[in-house]
Amino acid sequence: MKRTIIICLIAVGLYSCESKPFTGRIVDKEYIAGHRCHTSGYQRMQQASMIPGIVVPHVTVPVHHHKWEKATVTLWVATRNEIRTFSVDSTSYSKWVVGSKVTFK
Repeated sequence: MKRTIIICLIAVGLYSCESKPFTGRIVDKEYIAGHRCHTSGYQRMQQASMIPGIVVPHVTVPVHHHKWEKATVTLWVATRNEIRTFSVDSTSYSKWVVGSKVTFK
């Protein structure tokens, strides 16, 4: 009997771990072009509907070997209760429209 209860609890726990689709509206999108790490002057585009951009100051880091950072596109998708970020393919930046409704898994 105990074994059956434990198996049922484990099954319920595993079922609740599934990722559910998130549907909301795009409130901000950001494109950062490919660049060498810790270099200034790389291309950055951002579009927001109501959220102001936050500028984080550049900090000094110890000497290291520079590497190529790939281009990234980050979308901020919001519902009434929360905002989530999603990384998408960098070639599709113009496809995403601020204010449109999207669903991510």
